[in-house]
Amino acid sequence: MSTTQIKFMLRHSLSTICTFICIGLAPLTSNAQSLSEPLPLLQPEPATEKSSYEARILKRQGVRDVDPNVYVYTPAVAKRFQMPLEWASDELKGAEAVAFRVVPSYKTCGWGGDPKACQEDAVRCDMDVYFDHKLNPLPWDERMRPAALDRSTTSGAFIANVANPLSRPKGTLIDSYRSPFTDPTSGKELGWQSVGAMGQGWTGIRSYDREIFQGISLVTFGVGCGAPSAAWLAESLVWEKDARTGNGARVFISMPPSWQSRIKQALADSDQRSKAFFKEQGQKALKALQAEPVPSKPATPIQ
Repeated sequence: MSTTQIKFMLRHSLSTICTFICIGLAPLTSNAQSLSEPLPLLQPEPATEKSSYEARILKRQGVRDVDPNVYVYTPAVAKRFQMPLEWASDELKGAEAVAFRVVPSYKTCGWGGDPKACQEDAVRCDMDVYFDHKLNPLPWDERMRPAALDRSTTSGAFIANVANPLSRPKGTLIDSYRSPFTDPTSGKELGWQSVGAMGQGWTGIRSYDREIFQGISLVTFGVGCGAPSAAWLAESLVWEKDARTGNGARVFISMPPSWQSRIKQALADSDQRSKAFFKEQGQKALKALQAEPVPSKPATPIQ
């Protein structure tokens, strides 16, 4: 066998080996590329009578979850999501839908200094606000996560300490986590404020999802248990009258009075239970003072 033939056979063998190696690595390379790409979202299906809110929630047979939310939304949302028209309103401005709910909170103890004085039926109030990406876009901070869960409903809120804080960026507006919104011009953090029966002030964000539905984002707020009339996004404290005219507010949401009235009705039961609890605690404290009066100091030193 000549030298030329030997060289040809070696080149052919190396080429064959390389081909097998490349074929074997191809699926791995393809998988690596596909794993780096976002997964496709669920695709919508045609709406039917069975997919309406009335059929799924109100007329569902058997044991079912009771929806605690008090809704208001635009007529367009009512049509898209097949929601009851009675809760639709043209008076909702700045957002597509708002849902307010009163939900059970953690049991609290230690009232009046008594470790055994516990409020078993404490509640908290949350408010969901939905925004259409095109109709009511929000100034999202692209450095933040696309979604954040409500950590107050997990054990993480009890486990966390100064040495192991919850991993979220610190805010600059209030002593809390950073808002996922930033002014695109100034680069400053933007926070939400609201006004209602509990007064006006900063409103904390419990959670958010930039794509809760196709083309729609969700921001959930922890609000005081009163009927909010408006909410707005700003980089500093802004009075409602100024925010309504666009002075200092990047986004402004106005809630209909009819929706606020329905919230007051939803709060009636929890308000009565809360008043009864604190009345009982007040009476206990008064009895304790009467049974063990605190001795007063003499006006002049005893000789």
